[in-house]
Amino acid sequence: CFDYEDLTVIIVNCNSIEELQNFRINVYPNPTTGNIIIASDNLQATIKSVRLFDISGKEIMTQSLANNFTQSSALNIRAVTEGIYFLHVELSNGNVVMRKVLRQ
Repeated sequence: CFDYEDLTVIIVNCNSIEELQNFRINVYPNPTTGNIIIASDNLQATIKSVRLFDISGKEIMTQSLANNFTQSSALNIRAVTEGIYFLHVELSNGNVVMRKVLRQ
């Protein structure tokens, strides 16, 4: 049995396990009815882009921060229908984190 409530996928380019310990992305509020905040507590890596996918893997929206890398970003998902989505967060150090988001 697999509990999807705790699903976290981390794709990293690292040389050691220790690098993963300093790596965290928070997404809140979750579940949400509109805006979500994506925040990195890793001072060496800022958020480069954020992409939202539906349960079938179709990209619903994207937000590129280009040259304005930041430790946190807001994403307005009020326009998407209620359901389960996957948030793809790319960091400036090349790491990618995926988080499940519930839109109510």
